[in-house]
Amino acid sequence: AHKMAVSLETAVISRKEAWVYYCSMAALGIAYSLPAGTLTKEQCKTVQAPLTTALLPALGYNLNMPRKLIHGPTLIGGLGITPLFAKQGSQKIHTVIQHLQMNSTLGQVIIISLSWAQQVAGTSAPLLTKPNQYVPHLADEEWIIMLMEFLHESNLSINIMHRNLLPKPQRIGDIILLDLATDKWKTTPTDLLLLN
Repeated sequence: AHKMAVSLETAVISRKEAWVYYCSMAALGIAYSLPAGTLTKEQCKTVQAPLTTALLPALGYNLNMPRKLIHGPTLIGGLGITPLFAKQGSQKIHTVIQHLQMNSTLGQVIIISLSWAQQVAGTSAPLLTKPNQYVPHLADEEWIIMLMEFLHESNLSINIMHRNLLPKPQRIGDIILLDLATDKWKTTPTDLLLLN
């Protein structure tokens, strides 16, 4: 992103050419690897900031322009520059849905990863269906955590119907201990990890 920002700052181009460069080169170049990434919201802002700082003057806008206006939809007067975190999250959702529907090798890997993460989480609620659940002991599963964070912030969920995704009670009357721990007791992340 920094190289693209420098290219944009040093180029002698029109506003239209700056916008075309951003849309066809810079935005696509940055977005290419996002579905596989695990950037936090703050990291996304840090990555996107130099490019936005270079783009605004090239388009004839003030650098102090409110960020809500920069990222707002063009339909209501915004510039339509999608925040990187939103782009990363939407591309992750697209990747999950596309590969699960195609039953591709990557789709099978996603099911295996989700199944493993569900076992580690130790909860009965599917992770992507209820992305707001408290699972701090799942910290090693960064890709899934970032997807859950985006789903939660966007008020979205993904309902995956797969027979091996959720833990099944082994006996009549069995309960999921972590569900009980998070619902009834005040537990720390360490307590949840030990209990699991």
